[in-house]
Amino acid sequence: MEAAQELALHDGLRAAGPALVVVVSDLHLGEGVDGVTGRYARTENFFADDAFARLLARQRADSSEPALLVLNGDILDFLRITDVPAGDRALREWQAALERLGDDRSLESLAESVSRHERRYGLHTHASKSVFKFAAIARGHPRFFQAVADWVRAGGWVLYVKGNHDLEQYWPVIRRAFRDQLVLSGADPGDVASRVCFADHHVTLANLRIEHGHQYEGMTRVAGPATLPRLPDQLNLPPGSFVNRYIINRLERIEPFLDNAKPVTDVLRTMVRRRPVSVISIIGHGLRFLRRALLRRRVGHAALAMVIVLGGLSYLVPVVVVGVVLLAIGSPGFLDWLTQWAPLRSPVVQAVLGAGGVALPLLIGAVRELWRWAHRPRVGEDEIAAGVHEAMRRDTRTQGPWRRLYAVLGHTHSQDVQRLPPLGTGSEEVYYVNTGTWAPLWPKDRPDLAGRTVYSFARFAKRGDEYVHEALVWNDAAGRMEPPVILSPE
Repeated sequence: MEAAQELALHDGLRAAGPALVVVVSDLHLGEGVDGVTGRYARTENFFADDAFARLLARQRADSSEPALLVLNGDILDFLRITDVPAGDRALREWQAALERLGDDRSLESLAESVSRHERRYGLHTHASKSVFKFAAIARGHPRFFQAVADWVRAGGWVLYVKGNHDLEQYWPVIRRAFRDQLVLSGADPGDVASRVCFADHHVTLANLRIEHGHQYEGMTRVAGPATLPRLPDQLNLPPGSFVNRYIINRLERIEPFLDNAKPVTDVLRTMVRRRPVSVISIIGHGLRFLRRALLRRRVGHAALAMVIVLGGLSYLVPVVVVGVVLLAIGSPGFLDWLTQWAPLRSPVVQAVLGAGGVALPLLIGAVRELWRWAHRPRVGEDEIAAGVHEAMRRDTRTQGPWRRLYAVLGHTHSQDVQRLPPLGTGSEEVYYVNTGTWAPLWPKDRPDLAGRTVYSFARFAKRGDEYVHEALVWNDAAGRMEPPVILSPE
């Protein structure tokens, strides 16, 4: 479906004016569960297919009119698919998936298209390879697609907004694959064609501005066009995507849910202590490819590449220190050589090094705190809220005769509702609503959520010409919606 047709669907959605809008984000569906063994991939983050289906069933029961389901980015997690077609069966399944979508390339060409590098780190972002990843997700999450198909069959609309983990939704063939999967799951083809639409950036619906939010964070922002100027058959990925590809995915094979623990650096330190050889090997190899990828993509990423490399090398410091100590104990000659270095014989230098070793943790903490204070957002409580407020201020389409304006985002994995300053065009109330994630959480500032999966979402009911929000969580055991516990910042 071409861009003009997608825009026509957006116009139809606005004209329909759904009485109820349900927004979820950051489900992060990966390879899912093996249908034979019942085991999940170690990089999987979504284990709530049945709970998601029950939530949608409840929403249908609550609304007598057709409603809108917004899948607000990072729903299908293409970045986490590390499997590659190995063997004739996998190649034939890939070929069959492509044939259904109008691509008739041969088995030989498909086999030759997979490089040695991809076999280690996963497929690149060519449209045909994105089809293989999509098929892996659909195969591991049949109940999810069944639930969305049931929603469409009952008269509901679906809007899929692209995030940074599902950038491959950019390809028309992937949008066709998503629609076809809904048809295979029982939805009527005509209903899918007329009520399932996609958005690359943001969508406005009455007083709602809906987008994923990754464009307001440096590591996940896509700078420039969607595809690479010199390689138009590949996507222009942000730096964070390469970190996932070359480091996080491989580390999660050792420590599942690594990317869900905040801050990730704390978990990495623990992993270095427990599995130093494996972690150092993964980081060492990954940083080499990460640096190459960033330097090739954009000159402006060169400094960022060096920062990431130096950050990764910092985890080798404890190993180096232990090595020096062991050499000093086991080799008197090494100790004599070390102490002969003129600066180390100075009492002043020795005192400074001794005091610095004791005070280093405090100094690092102080620098981090001062950095956060110096870079605190001018609007709202985080850079995402500040970024979308500025975008709304510049976008006249967002503004109108509304009493309330909403920016509805995901990306941060933290369910939230913030009140933001007026846009300067009137006395309207402005709210930032974040729908959170359905992945397990380990936030450092919320020990009550450690290891929990919170089925969070936002719901907007129409009151007159505009929508009013509810921040909610789905209690699957009780089969009901409940208000969340959202803490204000310190």
